[in-house]
Amino acid sequence: MKIFESWRQTLRYLRQSWQQVFVTHLAYTALGFILFTTPARILFLCAARLVARVLLLTLPLLEIARAIALFLITEFDISYYLTKKPPEFLTAVILIGTVLIFMVVLLTGKLRSIGSCMGRESL
Repeated sequence: MKIFESWRQTLRYLRQSWQQVFVTHLAYTALGFILFTTPARILFLCAARLVARVLLLTLPLLEIARAIALFLITEFDISYYLTKKPPEFLTAVILIGTVLIFMVVLLTGKLRSIGSCMGRESL
């Protein structure tokens, strides 16, 4: 009886191991297909360039918003600021809101067409 149980356990372990190998192989095959077939490669590069462009445009502005928050509203807990609404909290809300509105306007202006990721417009 113990022999059958050990065989079942061994087969279960092998099945799990091969499933992991299969999934890894499938992932590498899909990645190779994306990177080496022409239409999929163009789409992948377009998406990668779009993500890079969005990160380059938003990270500095998000860092400015974070600096405003750290400078103005780190003395108390967020619950205090939400219930009491002191002047420094309202100032931070207005400044961060202005930065975020500027970021949205900048993003919509820079990324207004899908042709921008096809090399028609430089970063």
